[in-house]
Amino acid sequence: QRPDLIFLDLVLPDISGFEVVEFLKMEENTKGIPIIVLTAKDITDEEKHLLNGKIEAAAQKGHYGKLDFLGEIKRVQRLAVSKKEEGLR
Repeated sequence: QRPDLIFLDLVLPDISGFEVVEFLKMEENTKGIPIIVLTAKDITDEEKHLLNGKIEAAAQKGHYGKLDFLGEIKRVQRLAVSKKEEGLR
């Protein structure tokens, strides 16, 4: 099944999270899935540039409270609905 939203950690055991983002955005059937990055990694300016336009949000683990996390999910949901409505016009 195709997920509606992907939460991704950039630090993975066998592959870079950046590679996962690139792969997901290159594939036709996954490129439209919103991605929220949750990571303990300090993201450099260069890495932010690499992710720009490919993810919906990035957050440091431990710096986000439950309400912040839920707010981010709702924001992404509103954005997805808005994009879908624009595509129907």
